[in-house]
Amino acid sequence: MIWTISGCVIRSATGFCWSKIPLPLKGSRRGLQDMSAVSPALNERKEGKQKGQKQAGPVGSMRLLIRFMAGQRSVFTMAGLMLIFAAATAVLAPLLVAYVINYLSVRLTQIDGKAVAPPLSPMAMLGLPDLVNPDFDTIAIVTIGIIVLTMINSLGDSLAEIYLARGGRRLGYNLRVGLYSHLQRLSLAFHDQRRTGDILTRVTSDVAALEDFIISSLSDITGSILLIGFILIAMLRYQWQVAVVAAIIIPVMALVSNYFTTRIKSASKKLRASEGELASAAQEMLTSIRVIQTYGLGSYEQEMFADQSQKAMDSALEAAGLQARFSWVVSVMGAFSTAAVIWVAVYLIFRDPLLGGIGLLTAFIKYIQDMFKPTKRIIQEWNTLAKLYASLERIADLLDRKPAVQDLPGAVDAPPFKGHIEFRNVSFAYAPNPASQKSGKNEPPRLALKGLSFEVGVGQVLAIVGHTGAGKSTIVQLLPRLYDPSDGQILFDGHDIREFKLDSLRAQMSMVLQETILFSGSVVENVAYGRTDATWGEIIAAAKQANAHEFIERMPERYYTLLGERGANLSGGQRQRIAIARAFIRNTPILILDEPSTGLDAESTELVLNALRVLMKGKTTIIISHDLNLIRSADTIVVIKQGEVEQIGNHESLLEAGGLYANLYMKQYGYKDQKQALQAEAIYSGREMLAETGKEMIMETSVEDLFADLARSPSMLSKLPALATAFDPEIMKQTLQRVLFGKDNNTSSSYYIETCTPGKAIYLPENVCNMQYSLKVKDPNSGELFKTIVNARLFPDAMACENFWRESLTPLSAKVRGRPEVEPFVTTSAVLEDLNMTISVYPIDGLLPTLLDATDRERMKNLFSETLPEVLSGSFELENVKPEVVHYGRYRRCVLRYVLEGKEPESGEPMHLTLFGKVDSDSYGALSIPV
Repeated sequence: MIWTISGCVIRSATGFCWSKIPLPLKGSRRGLQDMSAVSPALNERKEGKQKGQKQAGPVGSMRLLIRFMAGQRSVFTMAGLMLIFAAATAVLAPLLVAYVINYLSVRLTQIDGKAVAPPLSPMAMLGLPDLVNPDFDTIAIVTIGIIVLTMINSLGDSLAEIYLARGGRRLGYNLRVGLYSHLQRLSLAFHDQRRTGDILTRVTSDVAALEDFIISSLSDITGSILLIGFILIAMLRYQWQVAVVAAIIIPVMALVSNYFTTRIKSASKKLRASEGELASAAQEMLTSIRVIQTYGLGSYEQEMFADQSQKAMDSALEAAGLQARFSWVVSVMGAFSTAAVIWVAVYLIFRDPLLGGIGLLTAFIKYIQDMFKPTKRIIQEWNTLAKLYASLERIADLLDRKPAVQDLPGAVDAPPFKGHIEFRNVSFAYAPNPASQKSGKNEPPRLALKGLSFEVGVGQVLAIVGHTGAGKSTIVQLLPRLYDPSDGQILFDGHDIREFKLDSLRAQMSMVLQETILFSGSVVENVAYGRTDATWGEIIAAAKQANAHEFIERMPERYYTLLGERGANLSGGQRQRIAIARAFIRNTPILILDEPSTGLDAESTELVLNALRVLMKGKTTIIISHDLNLIRSADTIVVIKQGEVEQIGNHESLLEAGGLYANLYMKQYGYKDQKQALQAEAIYSGREMLAETGKEMIMETSVEDLFADLARSPSMLSKLPALATAFDPEIMKQTLQRVLFGKDNNTSSSYYIETCTPGKAIYLPENVCNMQYSLKVKDPNSGELFKTIVNARLFPDAMACENFWRESLTPLSAKVRGRPEVEPFVTTSAVLEDLNMTISVYPIDGLLPTLLDATDRERMKNLFSETLPEVLSGSFELENVKPEVVHYGRYRRCVLRYVLEGKEPESGEPMHLTLFGKVDSDSYGALSIPV
């Protein structure tokens, strides 16, 4: 066998030659900015706060609370009544104490040396006889009254707390669910320019702050305000002068409170914003932990997080300091108020001892203390109230946002789509970065798409190609109306997609993205996410079709295995196959694939692509991919450059036309010019065959010709009686099914040959006929059809047939055992005695024994690692070798195409290298030249 390397011939014992396609290309990895760096200008004018729009104030916050109190107003009303009841009973207790003090003081004193008539006992006041005596009855009734009032007061407080807890939890529930629902309706324009952590704190922490305030603080604040009101009423009832003195302090307190409240609220607002930034930083760190640890930037991230924590701590300390100063001022004012009340009350008592005496003075002092205790309690809760106000503003700000993309008036449910898609003069613009707007830079909207027009027919495949940032992902985001175009129309089956309701439109699309999103939960829940009413059988079938069933069955709990956050306990390929299973079970007429194989290893890529090919059947498919292997068979390829259509055509026409697509193709596969690329493409597609040896007279004809001539020729039938049977597809299908997969074998009998197509035949002078059968076999696990080749040789007698099988095929069968490509077969080579025919499964070929080694991935990887200049020089790190059949002649020749996958050692960028090899039975490979 001969090796040809860049024109240099190296002889080898394997009977193989190969020629290299030079100039490997560094692969490009699509950045996240393609999908996420979006801040839509035209949409943002509709979604979000307009310039000059009024911010949520107290009225707006109250309106927000009333809106979400639906069904709970009676609960809050009952809580208010209980608090009124508790405050009223709290005012009565000091009056009972005042009565006892006055009663006793009158009983024990005289006025101007004269005995004073004792006051009436409670029984006498009611016109009832004494139970024991007036003194005993008075003390007993007053003490019992105090106990009863205290019990009633406590009961009112407890019931109020129960009602407030019920109402607070329900209000929090309504708010959380409402926010969650609203966030799902907000279009991608909003989410792309908001930090996730900030939104999370609004849905969780801000709502929790409202819940905690209602449950823990509202009772204290409302009860305290009611108590102050009832105390002032009681003072007015008995000594209005004292009440006026006590009331004077209220406006002073209001001024002081307003001074501190404004500052506490500002500090609290900064604190809530800092907490949102802190949550965003923590969330970003946790979701990016692999990158942080890989790059060894933990200390840098820790420093950034410490800065955010410092800002939050500074805001918290500022609020705490203001609250402490506020509390001190209130305490001092309370002391002055108490002193003033005492002076006024004593003065009044000295003027007229019968106004109320010592008991009323005692009650007033108690009232003043009771007024300032709740006031201090209010002050203590003021920081909480300020935080709550900031939280309500943030919640209201979120709920005030209107979706930029929503159902238009008159929108209808979409009918079942056939799948015709048309872009008609579509343009789309992104807004400038919000950060630059805040800094005063007025950047114009960035036009991402400019007048795009193209269409894809029902059931066809359209591929979108272009450099990173050209606008490819923007196109697929317009299809499910994640954004709306700023100009032009997108038509499904001739109808503008804006005519349909969003949910019904999106229900007829499936998407498989580069970044697979899996949810916390079991495997079965993630697969069934594509259609929540799917049956168990449909879930299993979808997993098999997606090549996921096998690895799922190996998991600890199989389909009920719980996945980590975002499927972290799965490989990239496994996550992608579950996403494909989700698309299978959804079974929509429109399929969108956005870089579905990027970042996967070679084995995972092959499994994913096989599943995608099955998924795409019968569906209108739009593919975005940098991998031209995935899109070369597309019906239409649209080449995008800077948001405009640069080229439209199929793979062959675009390659021949030159331009951007041809340049991308040449760079990816390392071709130095268009001519070289076209030559390689011709070999790959089979349009140009390498010359046959010419050493022997070889007759090659089609199946039809054989039936017309050879199979019916008495001369041929006398030499090869089984020739006609060998070309009967149905008979050979049944025969090969029985021999290759075992009629009674329980482990593999379920493999089923769907089609058996006899290929061309070569009749040799020694009365031997070489044939090939192309089989399509159904895999029982995945339900997928895979193709394989069976080599066959017809002999004139049984002895020659037996000798060829024993000497040429049996050793190869032993050698190939364990290779994945022959795993489904019970037998890899056999003698069909009735036909005098030998059969062998590819890559077993008795005439090309070295084909076995030439298709061994590991062997060829080692061989290329030892011979390729790029590998030896260290400029290319080889990771995987994928051999593909280009042309498999039926006589001593097979042309192979090798796709070498690897990366550049320094940058880690993916690289591809393409080579062609030819397996020959003799030294004919020495005649090959570099392609």
